[in-house]
Amino acid sequence: MQEFIHHKIQTIDNLMASYNDVQQLYIRSAYEFDDRFLELLSSCLEFFKIHGTNTQVSEVLNIISMFETSKKGIHPFKLEKVNSGRRELKMMIAYHGIEKLHQLISITYEKELHKLEEAEEILSNLIFTLNQSGFLDDKRIRELQTIDQIKVFWLELLNVNGSISGINKKLRLKLIPEDIYLLIEKIILRFT
Repeated sequence: MQEFIHHKIQTIDNLMASYNDVQQLYIRSAYEFDDRFLELLSSCLEFFKIHGTNTQVSEVLNIISMFETSKKGIHPFKLEKVNSGRRELKMMIAYHGIEKLHQLISITYEKELHKLEEAEEILSNLIFTLNQSGFLDDKRIRELQTIDQIKVFWLELLNVNGSISGINKKLRLKLIPEDIYLLIEKIILRFT
């Protein structure tokens, strides 16, 4: 099932903002760190269940398990009860969890952003070529003000030119039509 990449990136941005807040709480050794860290982990778990892989889900579950185990005073690697330095152990495990979580979120973000950048480059070249050939003049570009107008224009292009249909098929391997329309809107704004 294909996903709305723009929405997915926005969701990842929100997760990263929460991550930054949790990171600040960690740095300050704030009292509310534990709860906020677990909330972030829960949000990431839900995100990866919907948009990720089983490996990503299991990695987040592993972070949660290690953190919860350390909160109970058990060293998650040695599986031994710790009588002193429990808070330090918990914070050390939290640090490793935060680091791993950042890596998971960042890799996913870069992957999705790369899809949009590739598609934007293809569409930029297409629109530039259409503009140079006179098919898409400046007047028509100024008329494309809304997503609905861009959608009509794109569907028009698909019916007129067979090679554009091939480009559309290539784009549709990774994107849904709404992503394509938003990218066209972004590109057209540069032309005006």
